[in-house]
Amino acid sequence: MAWAYFEAYTAVVISGFVQLKVLQIGVDKPDELLDSSSLKNILKATLPHHTKWIDEHEPQSYYYLLDEVERYLLIELRKLLEGKEGDQAATEKARLITDALRESKKKQAENVAQEVQS
Repeated sequence: MAWAYFEAYTAVVISGFVQLKVLQIGVDKPDELLDSSSLKNILKATLPHHTKWIDEHEPQSYYYLLDEVERYLLIELRKLLEGKEGDQAATEKARLITDALRESKKKQAENVAQEVQS
């Protein structure tokens, strides 16, 4: 779980940086390169109780959720330090988050490959 939370946190931070760089560079068709559906899926898997909020807001607002993701990350790190093992529900949630992250990375690679070919 700790790694899944860390990856989700990183995905939100990096997506903001990538958006900034794409706009600075002036990439043609930035909407094709900046697919927010992957980030939405990552956050929905990480914070399922915020699904409605995630659907209603733009990706530029997702940084508001970073504090909560960080809090969950710190809780999981404490559990690791104390030697506590996760239960089946935690394992399933970690799988959902990592699946969403994997899909996001796959889409990003495809988008970059298409951009390079253009």
